[in-house]
Amino acid sequence: MFFWKRRPKPVPQRSGESLARHMYARLATEVRDVQRVTAAHCEAIQRTGLSMEGTTSIEDCIYLYLLIRYFDRKNVFEIGTFIGTTAVAMNQAIKRNGGTCTTTDPKDYGFVPPDSGIRMIEGPAELGLGILHREGRTIDFAFGDWYFKQPTIDLAAKAFTPDCVIAVHDYFPDDKGEENVVKLSETYCQRRTGAWLLPTGAPWRMPDGMTVNACTAVFIPDTLKITEESVRAGGGRP
Repeated sequence: MFFWKRRPKPVPQRSGESLARHMYARLATEVRDVQRVTAAHCEAIQRTGLSMEGTTSIEDCIYLYLLIRYFDRKNVFEIGTFIGTTAVAMNQAIKRNGGTCTTTDPKDYGFVPPDSGIRMIEGPAELGLGILHREGRTIDFAFGDWYFKQPTIDLAAKAFTPDCVIAVHDYFPDDKGEENVVKLSETYCQRRTGAWLLPTGAPWRMPDGMTVNACTAVFIPDTLKITEESVRAGGGRP
């Protein structure tokens, strides 16, 4: 007897530009500060002689900051620390929200500021997420700068809140971001409906000249009730 595998339901996709502009309009006064802190972190690392190749752009860091602040996220989980650029940026947002930031990487490069409050767990993502789950912690914002592997996705179904926002970096053809969007759409997103906001046309230049996002796609669950209509009307999150 043959059993046909059910075809995954398609997950809606659209540009994230409208939401980015809406978030920026509300939070623009905070952006220069996170830009300054993130740039200072990168400059300090450059002075050690380490190559900055592969680190996340300031535009993407600002986008992550805006998402965390706008949606009032309290518990951030990062896959892929490297030198900690995004962890530092996201931590600036999460501290304002009164939350915590946890980052994981198979190798601790030693650049997460020790006095930042960022929790660094050395090891694969499923190890870090498993530790948090056993501690009874839940995640409402996840950022993947590496691959979401199946053990991590299985844990996410237990550890991520129903309104968890998921951002993935390097959304390019045949790159890890695109692969993550496809895999999460076929697995995690089948049970938690929402839409992917893609970096179409990014970076997006704001009225004051600041550019936001470069190659980050983000999954916004339906429980957050964000639509293009509500954004244009000035609705969405407070």
